[in-house]
Amino acid sequence: MIGGIIISIVLAALFFNFISKVIIEKHKQVSKESFSTMVNTINSLCGMNVGQSITQTLVFSDIVDKLYVSKKEEVVLESSTIRGNYLCMNISNEVTCQRLGCPVEMTDIIKEETVLSLLDKLMGRFGYKQHQLEFSRIKCDNNITCCGINCKNVTDTFHDGSKTKFLSFFDSRSNSDAKIKIPKDYNIRSSRFVVSKHGFNESYIFIANSGEDTVSKLRTSDGSLICKYPVGDNPSRTAVGLNLEVWVGNRNSNDVTRLNGSSCEVIGTYPVGKAPRGVAIDLDGNVWVGNSGDNNVMKLDGRTGEILETYPVGNFPYGALTDYEGNIWIVNRKSDSLTKLNPDGYEIGTYHVPGANFYGIGIDSKGNIWVAGYKPGNVYKINGKTGELLGTYHIGGGPRGVAVDNNDNVWVADSKRNLVHKVGPEGKLIGSYPVGAGPVGVAVDFDGNIWVVNRESDDATKLKSSDGSVLGTYPVGRGPYTYSDMTGYNLRRVSFDIELDIGSDGIIEWNKKGVGVYAKIFDYNTKPELKKKLMNLARICDCSGCLDDGLDCTIDLNFSSGLGDEIMVSDLCICAGTCDPYENPCVTITPV
Repeated sequence: MIGGIIISIVLAALFFNFISKVIIEKHKQVSKESFSTMVNTINSLCGMNVGQSITQTLVFSDIVDKLYVSKKEEVVLESSTIRGNYLCMNISNEVTCQRLGCPVEMTDIIKEETVLSLLDKLMGRFGYKQHQLEFSRIKCDNNITCCGINCKNVTDTFHDGSKTKFLSFFDSRSNSDAKIKIPKDYNIRSSRFVVSKHGFNESYIFIANSGEDTVSKLRTSDGSLICKYPVGDNPSRTAVGLNLEVWVGNRNSNDVTRLNGSSCEVIGTYPVGKAPRGVAIDLDGNVWVGNSGDNNVMKLDGRTGEILETYPVGNFPYGALTDYEGNIWIVNRKSDSLTKLNPDGYEIGTYHVPGANFYGIGIDSKGNIWVAGYKPGNVYKINGKTGELLGTYHIGGGPRGVAVDNNDNVWVADSKRNLVHKVGPEGKLIGSYPVGAGPVGVAVDFDGNIWVVNRESDDATKLKSSDGSVLGTYPVGRGPYTYSDMTGYNLRRVSFDIELDIGSDGIIEWNKKGVGVYAKIFDYNTKPELKKKLMNLARICDCSGCLDDGLDCTIDLNFSSGLGDEIMVSDLCICAGTCDPYENPCVTITPV
């Protein structure tokens, strides 16, 4: 009898399990049919205009945990996503998703639901819910072509509707910008724009006259003497900042003088170490001073002149230079070495070339460092990344000052033979050209001409970089003695940036610095153009750096340049896809 009861219980359990499975399958089938109807309804909506909507009432089983719209095929358990182009249904963690023909916004309101009795619940039965669903079409226009590429949406104007932006800079970090509006929830698939650098209003050269404690300011276009600044005792280096302020190292008074390069005003004088020689300005406007009598380098705040820190270097720091990554290179003349410091003063490395007797220093567009060796009569090429010696090139005489032009030719002052030498990028001597007596320093101006400072004839020679022909010789002060970036050409060459404040990971051929993203302009001809390829400028429009602006969002392109510069931003072309960034991406736009 007991056995019969057990058999009956088992059979009843199997029966109820079978009935339960049948009921669940029926509820799933009803829900799947409603789901399919939803997909068809939404896809019919995709043929309508943006902003239009459709309302539909459908029945789903209680076994459906979630109905939601998502931007990609994913499991959502806690809260529904209401915008996207995937429609998903979750039944006991079994997710079914269908890609839609367009992105939509969904509103789901439960209108009615079946009330189950206690017995029904005990029997494992399920009820039904009546869902009132509203679907609204999100912005998504018909396919049009941008630069030969199919995109869902194309932006070729800036936020104010203009196709070209002229940006003028009144200080080194201008707030001038170009804003771009992208429809909210669109993804930037590819992007490009052209930046053309217009010429400087005027450029100058600042030559330290060690024999009379002055600095001469000459206009580089015609060699006119604009004024002389009184400075400290025995000046020998000048460095020109992006804001056209000039810092002067005074060897005998152990200080530096700060000049307003836009006028003829002396701003101030600040104490440093013993016998300051090398002077350079970094990408953040800080001033680095090599104290040859203390074998150290001081970092000064470029706004206040305050000494921020002091760092030990080699024996007799003589020259200084900033590279493309913001690192500072120091020439240690008496220890035949170069010290490379990062912007925070950490020593990256010290690189020795025995017997080199280093003097002047320059940098080419690839970041290689070029240094003159006075006693052996050599020019040295150093890998700017590793410090490896790439080449030693003998030119004879007494090489001192070094400057690299916009074609990567290296110009070297020969104080023993009253010449300036032009050396090609691979170290081949191209030509030697006569200048004044006792040439020491060399600089490049913003027209690409070469300037040589002649200490014994108290003048400066201007030459044409293409053939070395003399364009003019101009008197300066007594005993001119300058080895440094006296036009500001080197600093502007390494720091003229396009700075994007959104910090994207996917930008090609762009170099990050801090939180910004930078692209270098290496070409300083009359009107050079930068054409770069940008990928994944922003994944979604609400990325970091984008601001909500109604239905759209704004990407703010920040630019920085030197005082008085002007750039033109044009040929904007942004290819934006639908809200799904993972399928059917646009082909990369290649710059023309």
